[in-house]
Amino acid sequence: MTRLMDIHPKRSLQSKLIKHFKVWQKHDITAFTGSTRQENGQNIYSFKNISKESLQGLLDSLKHTDDPTKDTTDDAKQAFPLMKFDDLSHAMAEINFQFSDKEKALFKKIKWNLEDSWSLSYTVEFDSVEDEWYFLESEKVREENVIMDNSRAIYNWT
Repeated sequence: MTRLMDIHPKRSLQSKLIKHFKVWQKHDITAFTGSTRQENGQNIYSFKNISKESLQGLLDSLKHTDDPTKDTTDDAKQAFPLMKFDDLSHAMAEINFQFSDKEKALFKKIKWNLEDSWSLSYTVEFDSVEDEWYFLESEKVREENVIMDNSRAIYNWT
């Protein structure tokens, strides 16, 4: 493993703790608000000026953004509203993080919380900056259509 010599760019040098907080949401593909039409025996799904042969294809097109601070777009949220969670266990099952053993070994502690009816959060603590970096760069397998609400992420802890 390469030794990392810096901190995460979103965390200041004054931060006393090595941890971060992230909020996760999921588009509800079954709650599509656009239109559907038949064309040559094939369903065509449309929202605004985009049409695709599958709901997943349409969502993928609508989610695409060149803004690195966003995982989705307002159009995608309008066409496929966020899934509403009944409770913490429902949110965890729907988002279904599947951390590898290597990823689990990187964090010291993880705490899950239901922030609101649409948002699952985790606060992850690490023993070293290196562990944090590797965790941040790992794949973090989860269900399809899960997005991060970057506007609520926290990296600085005093």
